[in-house]
Amino acid sequence: MKPILNTDSMAQTLWSLERARLEGRPQNEPAVSETLRWIAGRQGLPGAYATHLFMPTQHDVESRNGTPTYEDNSMSRVGVIHVLGEESTRALALWGVDTGWDREKASRVIASFDRGSARFCCYRCSVAWWRALSATRIPACEAILARAVRWVEDSMERSRPYGFPFFYLLLALSEMPIPEVERLKPLLRPPAERALKGLVGNDTRTFFRRCAAEWAVS
Repeated sequence: MKPILNTDSMAQTLWSLERARLEGRPQNEPAVSETLRWIAGRQGLPGAYATHLFMPTQHDVESRNGTPTYEDNSMSRVGVIHVLGEESTRALALWGVDTGWDREKASRVIASFDRGSARFCCYRCSVAWWRALSATRIPACEAILARAVRWVEDSMERSRPYGFPFFYLLLALSEMPIPEVERLKPLLRPPAERALKGLVGNDTRTFFRRCAAEWAVS
């Protein structure tokens, strides 16, 4: 079995963990539990976003890798810390392994950011927020995600949503538990179909970009 935990990088650990989930590795696998405990142990470390999210490693902050699709151009230090903090909360909510964390506890962390808006400080952070919302299902989740769908619709420019990291956005949309998201598929299908033709290989970047594009053309 491929290892999951990389103590030098929360980003690489999260992407390996998510790939393991998508490929059906069991929740009770020791490597999964070990990884989730390591992530949980990074909550509230010095420098963590809003003091109570999960702090990435120094390598993550320096390398600026914040998304599984590697759409990290111009990503700031704070942006990396915020996005990976949201992704960590999402992972703990989705796996539900006995680490002291579950969906209910993770939802309380995410609900603390709820101001009724679908928008965070920037496009990328907004997408990370949506992924955490879909995983934790806070009470306002569906209303916020419906606003997110409308924002994406209003952002369409030359067949792509302006400003958003395209593949990371598709991953977030693919997880939204609301019917409104289906309205976006006809708009996103053409660029996703074009992108799929060039997505060859099985590295992390290509794997997640392919997952994202395949949802849009399904």
